[in-house]
Amino acid sequence: DKEGVWRIEARFLEQSTYAVLDEKTFTMTATAVEYTGLIVFCDMYKSPEGQIPFPATVVANNEYFKVFIDCKNTSTVAYIAGVELKVYDPDGILRASPTIDWANIPSNKELEWEYKNFCRVDKEGTWTINVRFLEQSTSTVLDEKTFTMTAMAVEYAGTVTKKQLTYDETIGIIPVTADVPIFSRGIVTVLGRNDADAVINQYFEIIQACLLDFLSEFAGAPSHHKFPDYIWIDPGKNYSFTASFTMPNKDIRLHAWSYYWTGA
Repeated sequence: DKEGVWRIEARFLEQSTYAVLDEKTFTMTATAVEYTGLIVFCDMYKSPEGQIPFPATVVANNEYFKVFIDCKNTSTVAYIAGVELKVYDPDGILRASPTIDWANIPSNKELEWEYKNFCRVDKEGTWTINVRFLEQSTSTVLDEKTFTMTAMAVEYAGTVTKKQLTYDETIGIIPVTADVPIFSRGIVTVLGRNDADAVINQYFEIIQACLLDFLSEFAGAPSHHKFPDYIWIDPGKNYSFTASFTMPNKDIRLHAWSYYWTGA
């Protein structure tokens, strides 16, 4: 339990008289334990990218991410070690520093640490992840590495594959070419897909135009009927949206449709 030179004295004795028949002195030099280790690999997981290595490129979609670190004890003795993780956002602000999870690692063995759901990617730019592999009893830094994660802006996109209006048990594909009876209860159904790399919410708006009798010109400017409810759609998922409203007090033709993509 001490470093330095230890002395061992040995005597060869005769039992009845305790006469010293021979004696020798030996020495033993005890050196400090050398703790060594390596960070073998480090990668991450985030939706929708999946598990990817560093340096990583992701979208800044406010999703949590996980970090996986594999470390190896390269010394001749077992020790208790842990991984210190610090995450800095593009502005240099420390965003996460999870509690170190200490574990025993036998000599020449590897162990994986997983840190999950501790930080959201909510800023565009380059994030910095500092990783240190530590021995517990001496606080020795066994290995240290820095990784980067580039967060790109989310490009919101979607495909509306079908849009229809149901009224008086009649189904019309939008834009509706037939006159819709006044005061009818209309049900709008939209089918589509989220083509973005993020969860999006979608806001719908119907643009209506009133007709006078059988004339083709508009009776004033088009009116807008908005649906304030939002739909939350996961990346790559299909969706169906249904809303109902009462027709205005004139026959109308549903002549346009617009939809808006916003961040989750």
